[in-house]
Amino acid sequence: MIRPAKKPHFSRFLAFISMFLFLPCPSVQAAAPNEAAGTATLPAVRTQAETEALQQEFLKLKKKFEQDAQKTKEQKTLTTLALETTAQSWALAASFIGSNDAELRNKKTAIDKAMASKNWDSREMAALEYYYEALFAMTRKAAQNKSQAPLLVELDSIAAKTAEQLAGLKGKPDAALEKRVVLSGSLTGIMAVAVKSVGGGAMEQPIQLIVKETLSKANAVSARPDIHYRAKLSLLYANNVHGLTALTFLLGHNAGPPLSNELAKVHNAWNTHVRDASLPDTMSLTWTAQCQAALPLSFWLATH
Repeated sequence: MIRPAKKPHFSRFLAFISMFLFLPCPSVQAAAPNEAAGTATLPAVRTQAETEALQQEFLKLKKKFEQDAQKTKEQKTLTTLALETTAQSWALAASFIGSNDAELRNKKTAIDKAMASKNWDSREMAALEYYYEALFAMTRKAAQNKSQAPLLVELDSIAAKTAEQLAGLKGKPDAALEKRVVLSGSLTGIMAVAVKSVGGGAMEQPIQLIVKETLSKANAVSARPDIHYRAKLSLLYANNVHGLTALTFLLGHNAGPPLSNELAKVHNAWNTHVRDASLPDTMSLTWTAQCQAALPLSFWLATH
């Protein structure tokens, strides 16, 4: 008799979110908008009231995700909700530190429109695009504020390659699936830059370990003769999201206690739950883990 696959304990896994507290800082600095690439300017000081207002926005985002996730039974729905929340958290952080990116505003309009529907495929794509623009804007602004010129060059290279790849997808039968792979791969690259921006040279080796493992798995998937192209695209997307999530937890390592300690618990729980899980289970758990990390981590980065 074939036994049904065990369902992940979502309620237990989601409970980790409640561990996080978004504590406001007495004063927060964020660089002024429209700063030229690589040029440092005097940062604008954020008031206590502005920081507390940001805290409330994050708490509302966290509460809404918790409520929606507890009512969700479908893996696809949970995956998309987690992705949407992750994208929104990074967009909040980018806006707070002074990013005024026009493309990010356009993608916000797109995700707001998509979230009004029950078309989970279009919502997932809109959220993925929003996430890409938000993380890019956040990382670029942070690198500008620190005058990290080499990282700005690296970000520009990622953006140029991403634009070229997306342009080449127009009119292709599996364009939507390929777009997920491209954007998730680009997000992985941007997150690696974010880790370097925060952690410096000490992060280079652990970053390379994650990147090399992700590339190795991608090459193995691409070389498989036993699965069709669409299945390969789904596996490549899952692999990219896994690498992106691992880098997100690596970024959290730089936050220091107590946040880094709580993120380590979620990281361990994620690794335990995805072991031998099916692809749909893996995707929902991985995006949920990333969401759990992104909520407090993006707030921390924006306010420190």
